[in-house]
Amino acid sequence: MPRIAIGSPAEFGHADTLKAALAEFISVLIFVFAGEGSGMAFNKLTDDGSATPAGLVQASLAHGFALFVAVSVGANISGGHVNPAVTFGAFVGGNITLIRSVLYWIAQCLGSVVACLLLKFATGGLETSPFSLSSGVSVWNALVFEIVMTFGLVYTVYATAVDPKKGNIGIIAPIAIGLIVGANILAGGAFDGASMNPAVSFGPAVVSWSWSSHWVYWLGPFLGAGIAAAVYQVLRLLFNGNDLTFTNTIFEAFIWTLEAHMKAFYTIRVPPGASSRGGDIGPSKKWVVSSSALHQRPAGHMLGWPVDGAVLTARQSGSLSGE
Repeated sequence: MPRIAIGSPAEFGHADTLKAALAEFISVLIFVFAGEGSGMAFNKLTDDGSATPAGLVQASLAHGFALFVAVSVGANISGGHVNPAVTFGAFVGGNITLIRSVLYWIAQCLGSVVACLLLKFATGGLETSPFSLSSGVSVWNALVFEIVMTFGLVYTVYATAVDPKKGNIGIIAPIAIGLIVGANILAGGAFDGASMNPAVSFGPAVVSWSWSSHWVYWLGPFLGAGIAAAVYQVLRLLFNGNDLTFTNTIFEAFIWTLEAHMKAFYTIRVPPGASSRGGDIGPSKKWVVSSSALHQRPAGHMLGWPVDGAVLTARQSGSLSGE
């Protein structure tokens, strides 16, 4: 079972970490400028008229296309998170340290704010519309929408970009992520705007200084992302390997999880001669990793998210190496 990693304060000054944070800033700027800009363009064309099905489709397409590009351009540098909730999901799954996550969150929020400021200037002062709830939609309705939609997004991210067994499916990760966001906007856009991304909500709220029900657009996505990460990791653990019966796998998963929580963070010692089924960290493999290993791996990419060495594989010789 993956462990969360706090990381070292020294990460704040690592060149790779700062480069990755800058990549997140640029990716979010690209995404928000196109997504929010499409909404502002629609309002200008309709003289701030009421929302229409055509406007919803426009928002879906703009966000889906822009996210596909934003994830693609950041994938090889930062992992292409483009979303604080995705970063949180990666953290819950043990794929990124807390220190690096904090830098990502700061960069993502700044990218959104800068994009909205540029839009306001470029459009001659038009309002950057903040996310808000539609008539008849309560904060609890919206919270459920955000949880479920973000669950679908982060589960897709894990299945296509994070899972070490994804194979060639990783090639379509950016477009799959863009498609699920576009589809969720069609489903939830008419109710609460379908954010799924705290940074996307944060930028317009700062520039317009409107914070009505803003907490929903943070709590919902973070809850959905955490649940998705936990569910995906548990499913991988339960069904990892054909030589284990379902009952034994559950028992081993329980024991392994119990051991994991009794040990310190960054953990895993691989005994000489240990073997791993396909190189996966899972039950029935007794490991303990030293924290120093967390700083031996360069920044990763979509095929191995940036975790500074936290994701490791065991070779039969007992040595450790990055995935």
